Amino acid sequence: MDETIVKAILDHINAWNEKPCAIRLEEMTKKPTTFSMVLQQLSGTVIERKYVDGSFIGAFPFAVYIRFPAADTAKHVQASGYFQQLEAYLRSTALPDIGQNRTATTIDMTTLPSVAGIYEDGSADYQAVFRLQYKQRSA
Repeated sequence: MDETIVKAILDHINAWNEKPCAIRLEEMTKKPTTFSMVLQQLSGTVIERKYVDGSFIGAFPFAVYIRFPAADTAKHVQASGYFQQLEAYLRSTALPDIGQNRTATTIDMTTLPSVAGIYEDGSADYQAVFRLQYKQRSA
């Protein structure tokens, strides 16, 4: 896991003022009373384009999950709306500083929000997948 990129993304989305709760790293609240959110890295960096000088264009895929306690229609709509608001926030703010000779170029939602799980206690998880694209400069 590239901790520098993960921490930069986590800090960046936690700066989003309209989030329903603090966003944690890969540890969801088991039985939330309201909303619970996590960021999860999906795989390592994907190198999309390499250059002769050693620099490259990389992509860092990650998912954001929202868990809520009651699986009623209003909560599903509200959870989906939070992802739309998060996407708008990511498009309207400066990109995070990801350090180590890297410059973030875009963050996009690559899948529409969808149900990731419904549990016996009535809680449900929604997820959306995002991709941070960046330029890695040679050393």
